[in-house]
Amino acid sequence: MSYIANYIQKNIKKNPKLAKEYQRESLNIDAAVILRDMRDDLEMSQKEFANYVGKPQSTIAKIIVR
Repeated sequence: MSYIANYIQKNIKKNPKLAKEYQRESLNIDAAVILRDMRDDLEMSQKEFANYVGKPQSTIAKIIVR
């Protein structure tokens, strides 16, 4: 296990709030990767993909940048 992973695990045990935040951020990163992969598979620009899913391009950009 990496130093960072050890550090996170150690601090999660001390601070349950950190565990919740870590889990939420992990899910956000997973969603961003899935969204980017979908867009790449469809070979669409952010704007095209945003229109495809019915969201503003700025929303897609914010999710992917996370």
